Amino acid sequence: MAVALAVGASGTDKTPIADDLLYPVPAASDVIQGLGLEVLRYGYVNGDGQLVIPAQFSRAGFFSDGFAVVNTQFNRVESIDLDLQEPPSSKTLLINRRGEIVARHSYIAGFVAGLCVIGDCDGRKSCRWAVLDRELHETPLPVQSLGVLTFSEGLIPAILPTDRRDVITYIDVRGKPAFKVQGVQSAFAFSDGMARLVMADHQIAFARRHGDLLRLPDYQEAEDFHEGLALVRRHDSKYVFIDHQGKQAIAKEFTLALSFHEGLAWASQAPIDDPSHMKIGYIDHKGNWVIAPTLATPAADESGNFSEGMAVIGEHKESWQWTYMDRQGRQPIPQAFDHAAPFHKGLAFVEWRDDQNILYRGLINPSGKFIWKQKSTFLQ
Repeated sequence: MAVALAVGASGTDKTPIADDLLYPVPAASDVIQGLGLEVLRYGYVNGDGQLVIPAQFSRAGFFSDGFAVVNTQFNRVESIDLDLQEPPSSKTLLINRRGEIVARHSYIAGFVAGLCVIGDCDGRKSCRWAVLDRELHETPLPVQSLGVLTFSEGLIPAILPTDRRDVITYIDVRGKPAFKVQGVQSAFAFSDGMARLVMADHQIAFARRHGDLLRLPDYQEAEDFHEGLALVRRHDSKYVFIDHQGKQAIAKEFTLALSFHEGLAWASQAPIDDPSHMKIGYIDHKGNWVIAPTLATPAADESGNFSEGMAVIGEHKESWQWTYMDRQGRQPIPQAFDHAAPFHKGLAFVEWRDDQNILYRGLINPSGKFIWKQKSTFLQ
């Protein structure tokens, strides 16, 4: 076992951090000799940067409603679709804020709005599904399989045991059907009052809460609705934004774009002949450039969305480096990183190397102050 060494942390900055913050960090690692691999072990630090739950997990999610999803094996199942994947060989764990295991299941989605979907699988297509509340009371879901693993806006897409696999039923938390849609290839969660569908004929559609469909034959791809608008891709590969009636809401068209978050959307109108040197900016709901399209980017990455007032942006020197930008286009954190994650509850996880190529990992606040920082003992 090669344990990362603490090299200091700063707790003097006054930027607010959530009082109940527990943040997952790779505080230790295993080195596999002969293969040159570092296998990270995750634990949890508090807002002062103190490790309060030991580094013992192969993966660790954020806390929500007082619980977090973790695993002690190296099987990672993030989602499933209508064709169930092989169940993991070990149980996924649910822990409380003391690090105590409170549940073990094949699948645990994590709490969203006080609900957590769980599943236990005996074989490839034999699973028992249920939903937990905050008191860990379990309510069975009478379904054959699920389209996603979280309830959203009170509903979740499912295939009922009595239905064909192209018939999707959106059910509530008690398992009661709300509506059915036939001829579906893939079904997704509700977002902004609309649920995205890919139909059996490969056309895009959205279901409203009462089951009526908005079909979009003029588009080949779509993202979920955010802030009243959905990003869609036309058959000529240009991206536009539509409203809940399916009408184009912003006159501009884009070669690349992401959905709206915190009132702004990442977008580019530059040719994509050389995607590694495209220039992007951010637009508002009217299509105005709030941040001019002068920023470099290697790809359309979700980390470019604004989160807690900050977005991750790239700059290319000898290699790609990452830093943060606020809504005014300023870069309040001067340091650049090899990896930069979006801000979550006032902190962001970053990785970088010094002049001796030694790897460091840390948590920063919006001022760039380190709450937790460690030097890796793994040498490449």
